[in-house]
Amino acid sequence: MRELRFRRFWSLAGLALVLGTLVVCLTPATGAQPVFRGVDKLEHAAAYFVLTSWFAALMQRRHYGWVVVAMLLLGLSIEVAQQLMGLGRVADWRDLLANGTGVAAGLIVALASRESWFARIERWLAPA
Repeated sequence: MRELRFRRFWSLAGLALVLGTLVVCLTPATGAQPVFRGVDKLEHAAAYFVLTSWFAALMQRRHYGWVVVAMLLLGLSIEVAQQLMGLGRVADWRDLLANGTGVAAGLIVALASRESWFARIERWLAPA
């Protein structure tokens, strides 16, 4: 992990994001359909973009591969759980594709910066 002053906070907030994702994805389907077709795929991509960029900001660059694997496994696990739980949710390979797109975008953003965006926020909040 990176050396960050508020690493515990960033880590716990990341865990909260993962738990929130699990709750949203594994609660029974409400039956409400999005206004525009495919909006849920944008939601998947956005969620995995946020998760990937969040955890990449916590990790050293040499561990980005593990972040990618973890995010892809999270998405796959959720799809399998949705299929198995029988509460109105079904697995969809297009969700996995959208998740992967979000992971790739998050990784690109992480790689584009030499520094964690958490470090920038920490300097802004609490200058040394």
